[in-house]
Amino acid sequence: MPAYLLLAFTENSVDVVVARSEESDYLRIESSHKFDLRLAELPVAIAENAPEPELSPLPEEPETETQQKLAALDHIKNIIRSLGEDLELLPVVLRSPMISFHTLDLPFKDPSRLAQIVPIQIQDNVPFDLGEFVCACSALRSESVVGYEILATLAPIREIAHIISFMQALHLEPKVITTTSVAL
Repeated sequence: MPAYLLLAFTENSVDVVVARSEESDYLRIESSHKFDLRLAELPVAIAENAPEPELSPLPEEPETETQQKLAALDHIKNIIRSLGEDLELLPVVLRSPMISFHTLDLPFKDPSRLAQIVPIQIQDNVPFDLGEFVCACSALRSESVVGYEILATLAPIREIAHIISFMQALHLEPKVITTTSVAL
């Protein structure tokens, strides 16, 4: 029975959910863990994907924030190891107050054209430079007056980079990084 791993990132924590498929098409949640962990504050050796530091046994109460972060990372690695070869990584979810959503009506839904036009359309409506954000677009429906209703999601490049770095420290490669609103 395959195991599915869901990682959901917020500004200050990582939720790790393990689910297994049953005979039906439903997933049964097997375990759920929340780790208070700011991705941006992981030790440099982990954030830069350098060789992992040796983790010595920690006291009951870790003494420093760095020890707490390393202990949380080690605990997540143990969860992943326990799942074995049957592990499938579900889309990684980013929940952040820095994410911005915009809907636009456009006469096309071609991804290459959206990548060119949407940032130009949005730039005038946001009080920040889009150069620091990833812009992803999805066609919601084709019933708009102009043609297509497009959902544009803006996520900070810095937060995406932290997630990728964290995933590399876990020896995982996310196929999809999504947001809570787009995932629904």
